[in-house]
Parts: sequence; structure tokens; C-alpha cells
Amino acid sequence: MELEAFGHIPKAGMERTRATFHDVIRATEVHRYLAVIVENVPDVVDRWELFDWWADGLRRLRPGHRVQFLSVNSAHVGDDGNPFAPQWRDRLKMVFTRWDVPAPNLTLTPRAFCQHCDHDVAATQTWAPSTAHKPYRVGRYRRDPGSNYGQYRYTCPDPRCGRRVEPYVLPAASAIDLSDLGRRIGDMSRQPAAKPSPVSGPDSLSPHTRPPSPPARTCSSATPTTTTPASTPPPPNR
Repeated sequence: MELEAFGHIPKAGMERTRATFHDVIRATEVHRYLAVIVENVPDVVDRWELFDWWADGLRRLRPGHRVQFLSVNSAHVGDDGNPFAPQWRDRLKMVFTRWDVPAPNLTLTPRAFCQHCDHDVAATQTWAPSTAHKPYRVGRYRRDPGSNYGQYRYTCPDPRCGRRVEPYVLPAASAIDLSDLGRRIGDMSRQPAAKPSPVSGPDSLSPHTRPPSPPARTCSSATPTTTTPASTPPPPNR
């Protein structure tokens, strides 16, 4: 559901939708969710010094939670009933489920074409040996085979093959309306248009805005002119 389906949400309200990691523990402590899903960048595991403390906090909430990590690129998520996203973003899904419910199957097998086998396969997520000693196996997709960037790739599941494969993705052109050519930057006005105030009058001023000053009084060196009142006419003769 769109966030603004029922009307405009102010900026302050939109900021409140961005819950922090600590809010996850607070809400789970109160509501005792069966499952909690948190999404962030893979780097949060290594760069946030309180990550171990945070994950252990969710594990400790009775009756206890197991944690599963899923490293995935947004371009590789989709199927016939869930359209792929035409974007390239490495994400980390952290799934916490209570021990009294079954653990979900988070095995990621995107469809890919194996050139050696000459047919589509359910690709296998294969991790670099450097991730074996880490407490959490998380990372980014290694798109370039000759690069050290990224910690996992996809391979053919056939043990007789095992070669690297590239999952299908949706091109960015699928999200671009080519009939809308837009306007060239050079044709735009160089002076930005002033933003009108949504409310007129003194209520439109922000708390930090100084109200406009009254017109300044000026002194002139010229001799001021005086107006002589008209003389009163004499009374009529009787």
C-alpha cells in the first residue's frame, strides 16, 4: 500500500517511518512477534560496533529467536508472480523467528542460463573462502569475475558443471517511459522559482523567521509646506 494513499504525509511523519534498530527490539519486547524481518545494507554487520549486542538482544527475548541472514541483490529477486526490480542494490535481510515456529527456507536460487549446460538452471549462491572465518556470512554480489569486490557469486547447481552463471535481471529500460522526453537542462530557467508559502499572513512565518519591519521614516532637508486654513466668511447683513 502506498504511504500517501489516504493523503499527504508531512516530512516529519515520513521521518518517523524510518525505524531504527533499537525500535525493533522495543516493539518485539512489547508485541512478542512470531517473526521479525529487518532490511539494511550488508556493511552494517561489520561497521556497526553494536550489531552483535543488537542481534543478541532479539535472541534473548522470550521464548527466544533464531536469526537467519540472506544477502541478495534486488535485481535477482522476483518470479512470475513477483516482478523483478530494475535496479542494482545489495541488501541484507535479517529474519528472526521464534523457536516455537518453523524456520523459513531462505535458500536463494535465482533463475540463470548456464552456457556450458545450455539451459536454464536454479543458480546456487557460492561464497568466497574469505567469508568462512567470519561470525556472520553476509556480503555483496561479485558481479565482475575478475574483481575482488563482493563476497558471493552464483554457480550452476550441477556438480558435473559448477561453472559461474549470471542470473536474469530486468533492464532499467523497462522502468523508463521513452514517450516522455522531458526538458533539456539548457532550456530550463536559470533562476529558481520562489516557493509560495502554503499559508498567507503571519501564520506562514516559521518560528525562526523575523517578521517584516515597518517602513522606515525618512527626514528631508527641504522646508516643510504648511496649509493655511480657509478664512471664515463674514455673517450676512440683517
